[in-house]
Amino acid sequence: MAVNIIITKTENNHITSEDVNTFHLSMHRQGGVMNNDNVVMSKIICYTDDPTDLDEDIKIVPITRRDEVLDDVWYNLDPHDFTLNGIYNGDKTIVLGATGGKPHARDMVSGTMLDSVPTRGTTVHTNHPFTEEDNEEVRLGNKYLIQQCWDWCDKSDNDYLGDYIGFTQGDTKFLTTNFNADPEGIQKEYGNDIQRYIEDQYKAEDFFVMETPAAYAGYYSVNNRPQNEIYNQAYEDNIRPKFHDGNDRYAFRGIGGDENARYIAYNHEWHRLTKQTSLVFFDDNPRLDRYCLLWLNVETSINHTEVNKYAT
Repeated sequence: MAVNIIITKTENNHITSEDVNTFHLSMHRQGGVMNNDNVVMSKIICYTDDPTDLDEDIKIVPITRRDEVLDDVWYNLDPHDFTLNGIYNGDKTIVLGATGGKPHARDMVSGTMLDSVPTRGTTVHTNHPFTEEDNEEVRLGNKYLIQQCWDWCDKSDNDYLGDYIGFTQGDTKFLTTNFNADPEGIQKEYGNDIQRYIEDQYKAEDFFVMETPAAYAGYYSVNNRPQNEIYNQAYEDNIRPKFHDGNDRYAFRGIGGDENARYIAYNHEWHRLTKQTSLVFFDDNPRLDRYCLLWLNVETSINHTEVNKYAT
């Protein structure tokens, strides 16, 4: 069953058609949209009020703007109740870039992104490394499950990154329902901090969070080496100690690259952005950054109609 990957793009949320197309191409490069047997692995969906210039095979779901939504970040809750938009209860759904990060898929992104989120009260049909304690917690508590990336780079005071959330369609509908019941009060309390709202909500509902591997998702600040050096230090402080911690199932992923490399390497013959990170979020247009253009494959898009004319 194909995974639904949704990016919200509005005039005011800093995500552009170019950003969506770049992510779309990066997923194709990793075989994450269609595999070599022409099996559809994921559907890239743009939830938007302006589909201009989006690649032709990106599915468009139009936003119906609402006066009570004061900040466009809150439209990222709508995909938690998308059953009227061609997504069915039980489908795995992922929302990317809710807090403005521009997503880009890299090596081995599919192993986690396209993995299943188990049904309520179970830990089966997934490659997620549940411990025996996890299995008991989920089973005895009959818990729903949700997938998030922990905030190793200290982007906020929240536990997890707001730019990635994976869930089973239908299980998290309460996030949308509760917001729509009191949009004024929630926006007054949380401002634009949608991730804090989400964490408060699913903690109250007693969800189990499936944490993605250490540094599976990370950030790159465009034309801002000082900020990237801060990410480098956070990687040393928060990620590297886990590589050989026998009690931590999120150790070095072993998918290539040098274990001793920095998170982002400058002035090195072959080290770039660590292969530990399969999903990187940019804070600005990466095509304005020479490092990104040289080493991170940030091409915008391809015209599939033109390419297919020359396919052999």
